[in-house]
Amino acid sequence: MFIDEIDKLKASDGQARSNSGESVQHALLKIMEGGIVKLAKGEYIDTTNILFICGGAFVGLEGIASRSHTYGYISTSKDDNPTILDRLNARVKPTDLFKFGLIPEFTGRLPVTARFQDLSKELLVRIMTEPANSIYSQYRDLFKGEGVELAVEPAVFEQIAELAVEYKTGARSSGGCSRADTPVLYVIRTIPGSRRS
Repeated sequence: MFIDEIDKLKASDGQARSNSGESVQHALLKIMEGGIVKLAKGEYIDTTNILFICGGAFVGLEGIASRSHTYGYISTSKDDNPTILDRLNARVKPTDLFKFGLIPEFTGRLPVTARFQDLSKELLVRIMTEPANSIYSQYRDLFKGEGVELAVEPAVFEQIAELAVEYKTGARSSGGCSRADTPVLYVIRTIPGSRRS
């Protein structure tokens, strides 16, 4: 079971959501530790054999992790893999998650922690254009429904990806929604003979 945006449950001082976030973390403990759990409709489910995967952006965790690492002075030789320090310094420790705002009991239910690298500009372009349900395909279908064929030059997607990388907004923003929705919808409404709602 994938639980997204787990980072929004952080409990830190000075935040109005901290109490509710911590309460949700406590509520998830029983479910994630494995056992019989009562559902809302009075049914029961055994979570013993359910794999829980938690994800989120964890904005600010990189700074916390960089302060807690002490692997900057490992002696290496020219035969050593040069990425070993990067791999060691990219690790997120449970104590980093505590400082971020996850409670120790909750973090203890997450025995494996992985940190993904940021998406490159090239990957963001692929996300916008290649999948069958990509943002580009969705807009093409939207325009097709209005009797218009949409063609977007690759340079446009590259520019959107550059902005997403520059602003560190990731794939959600690179979908073009925040940058392209308004002009695209405006154009659709002004196409002669287009349907108006």
